Amino acid sequence: MLAKLGWFDFLTLIILTVSNVVSVMLETFKAILITLFKKKSEIGLCVIEMVSFMLMMGITGQ
Repeated sequence: MLAKLGWFDFLTLIILTVSNVVSVMLETFKAILITLFKKKSEIGLCVIEMVSFMLMMGITGQ
């Protein structure tokens, strides 16, 4: 199958795979942070949501 793919397609596949893995890692990290800081304050949760959203959009390029 890889013989039929060009180098551009192969690199695109690798980039998409890496961005998906990073996205899952960020979501897991966000869930852990929300669990840890759930009792702290609503402002902390908003900051966590904002930072994770900005990181996600920056990494996936959307």
